[in-house]
Amino acid sequence: MRSAPTRMTMVISLLLLSAGCGVAQQPTRSMNTLIDRIEAKTANAPVMVLFGGDPQRRNEVLRHLATLGDLSAYGALSEDEGYALLEQHKDRVKLVLIGGRYTAEQRVRIKAWCRARFPDMAFTEPGVDHAYDNELTKAAVKHILGLQDQAPMHKPIREHVPLSFKPAFPGLRGVDIMAHRYGIEPFLVLTEFHMERPVFGPHPHAGISVMTYMLPDSKGSFLNRDSQGDRSVIEPGGAHVTQAGSGIHHDEFPTAPGVDCHGFQIWIDHAADDRMVPPRAMHAFAKDIPEVHTAQHVVRVVAGSFEGQRSPFELVTPVTLLHVQLRTNETLTLPADSMAFVYVISGKGRTLDKSLLPQTLVTFAEGGDVVTVSASVEGVEFLFATGTPHGTPLVYGGPFVMSSAEQMHQARLRLGRGEMGELAPVME
Repeated sequence: MRSAPTRMTMVISLLLLSAGCGVAQQPTRSMNTLIDRIEAKTANAPVMVLFGGDPQRRNEVLRHLATLGDLSAYGALSEDEGYALLEQHKDRVKLVLIGGRYTAEQRVRIKAWCRARFPDMAFTEPGVDHAYDNELTKAAVKHILGLQDQAPMHKPIREHVPLSFKPAFPGLRGVDIMAHRYGIEPFLVLTEFHMERPVFGPHPHAGISVMTYMLPDSKGSFLNRDSQGDRSVIEPGGAHVTQAGSGIHHDEFPTAPGVDCHGFQIWIDHAADDRMVPPRAMHAFAKDIPEVHTAQHVVRVVAGSFEGQRSPFELVTPVTLLHVQLRTNETLTLPADSMAFVYVISGKGRTLDKSLLPQTLVTFAEGGDVVTVSASVEGVEFLFATGTPHGTPLVYGGPFVMSSAEQMHQARLRLGRGEMGELAPVME
């Protein structure tokens, strides 16, 4: 049995395929964290049930509602789940929010079901009562339930870690951040790399999604190939996601040997039920990554959303990944889910009482709902990542990540049967 990976992400992919698997047990916790619900501090707070269909949008709505006063808000992803939540909280439920993915027929059915059991139930429907906008939704909930805003709470710092680049192979050096060490799940791996030559050949992945984000300052680009026929150039400022799911082979390398490619490779975990989703490739050119420009900052929305701008990637696991450039002596406060971290790329700054220097990682504890970063006179450039942990066991097997030994066994059988496709090396 081997433990979770500890070396460069791409080294893992190539060298550990034939290794045994190890189980990294995450802390036991409810699946109903912020992404599913907002818990009020008092037992008699009014309850709102959100009928939604998209986990990421549900997460955004609940995140906006988290700044309201005493409220318990629960997010469902289906009618049946919504009905079950209403029955569970029938003594306190006051409001139903019906999301935009529901048809007119479904809306009529939900309202009829609710009114038969809760004659005084109130409803609000984004897209019907008001335009699709999280702040308008928050205002509607606030008005209906008579709530007030409460001050957001800064997440406490859990760990402040100075890191540094380390050589892996000729032509490749990187900074490795692993979930089993730093508690960043649903992100499993984040590696800042400098790579100037092909190092690894085609290799498989399964059970996760793998993102490559090329920083805008990168001199070079990557070519990404996979066993389903995708060939994409990851240019400076661009990004690519390989949704590995049930299994796929891919390969990434600089398009021009000798030219430095500067970016990040990121592994994003899947829930146990999503390990076997169909594999696919998603690509975004630099122009496709939304940017929010102000006099104080530039924020590139690599995953998730920020200030009304949404990443083009539809990820299996909803996460937020922002590339932030904060100008001289400016401050930015970012909404955060239960897991959040800041990783500094360049410049200097602070968060709470901790200094931020290049290649510094700051992870935050579960409490609180915002993270604030302040720049020094030279400004600071960083990645901000946040999401909700799945809270289930992780079984590592090289480039595969599963939720049980049986899942890992089946993945290896699929690989052996050729069900993850084939990808021949590029001939020089």
